[in-house]
Amino acid sequence: MLHRYWFSFSKTESPCILNTGCGVTAFSIDDAKKILEADLFPVYGNRQTVEITEDIDISKIEDGHIIGNMKPPIFRGIWFPLL
Repeated sequence: MLHRYWFSFSKTESPCILNTGCGVTAFSIDDAKKILEADLFPVYGNRQTVEITEDIDISKIEDGHIIGNMKPPIFRGIWFPLL
């Protein structure tokens, strides 16, 4: 069964999409972390995780930018930010 995870990272002083967070759909938290390491961090650089929310309700994280800029969260992989 797949789960939607929302990762909150330590903020940087310079503007970066990861200051908003990252959405990943995966089989487990370990699977989600592997996806981040393989697909996200090579593009944006490693970030320290501050909080992880499992089975996130996307309406709870919407800031007027996320829903319009994400992939469907029903497939395994990163759905926000768009890569």
